[in-house]
Amino acid sequence: MSTADRLALAYARFINFSASVRQLTSSSALDAAEERMLQCLAAAWSMDHPLTVLQVMALPHGLSQSTAHRRLTQLRKKGFVSLKTDERDARVRYVEATDKSQRYFSQLDRKSTRLNSSHTD
Repeated sequence: MSTADRLALAYARFINFSASVRQLTSSSALDAAEERMLQCLAAAWSMDHPLTVLQVMALPHGLSQSTAHRRLTQLRKKGFVSLKTDERDARVRYVEATDKSQRYFSQLDRKSTRLNSSHTD
């Protein structure tokens, strides 16, 4: 197989993977901004970094602070995140994953694993 054919095949696999992920996430009722924010949160959570609401506003999600705050509020209303008040300072609230967000990421993981295995055969 030529280099051009391998690149074309890799690109086609990427397009199929992207379409599959969009199908999975389209049923979750998240808009693109909420998905980006949730992805940034997941990256921080995966490294065991507790995040305050103010820190979430500063994440590299590409949203203005007011938009980020609205999207965070929507994620909370949709059950993807919860807020926990700091025990020592009631002004500080931490953004935490919920069972729903963990199920969402588990679905993405299963889907990507299945897609990866089907494309490496």
